[in-house]
Amino acid sequence: MRFLAPAALLLAACQSTRELPTGSLVREEHPDYAKFRPVAIAVLRVEAPRGYLRAGARQEIYEGLFKHRYSPLALDVVDAHTESTGEFKPALLDWDATLLVTVKKWSALRGGSYFAADGSARLIHKSGEVLWQLSFQDQAFASPSGQSGHEEAARSLARLVVSRMPPLPPPPRE
Repeated sequence: MRFLAPAALLLAACQSTRELPTGSLVREEHPDYAKFRPVAIAVLRVEAPRGYLRAGARQEIYEGLFKHRYSPLALDVVDAHTESTGEFKPALLDWDATLLVTVKKWSALRGGSYFAADGSARLIHKSGEVLWQLSFQDQAFASPSGQSGHEEAARSLARLVVSRMPPLPPPPRE
């Protein structure tokens, strides 16, 4: 019985940077997602309340898309084609879809040990069709202590978004 408490503490420490299985996730995918085959994706700036580390989350999404075989546009290229209002103007760019991530609520819990998030992510084809979307509510993420922990929690949310995206469909057969 004495070994049970240290084992529980060790287990909690090992899981400190993983997402916690709380809140709700609702994922929707366009029935013709494979026909659209969005490869080149413009990742817009993350819309979020004060205190959320937007740049780190956006960079994590960008890197995650590469790992899932998508080809996101360079972030500085996307920024150069985004107006101060946040509207993406892709003149002369070869792109398939835009990824919009909105964090409506980002709040610290238990003295900053956890962060809870509400928001959504949407992949919108250049034709205007919504290809995929994810809504999350009260999704909690553990945060190691300090500013790096805050950043890790924001990056965990970004990894969650990318992990719920559909896999890249294979190229059409000729």
